[in-house]
Amino acid sequence: MGQVTQIKTQLRLEDWKQLISEYQASGMSVCSWCKENNVSEASYYHYLKRLRQQAINSLPCALTL
Repeated sequence: MGQVTQIKTQLRLEDWKQLISEYQASGMSVCSWCKENNVSEASYYHYLKRLRQQAINSLPCALTL
């Protein structure tokens, strides 16, 4: 992946992080919030999954079995 693509991807994830925070603060259901904000539920869940995976990947691997 090129540097421009990586930066673009990171910016998109930052935008989605903000959108997901706004949803969580809204107190609305995902369906209602997505309709009100012209966001597809599929996109919401896709980026939620990507952000969660990114958070998991950034954790130090402290456990060794």
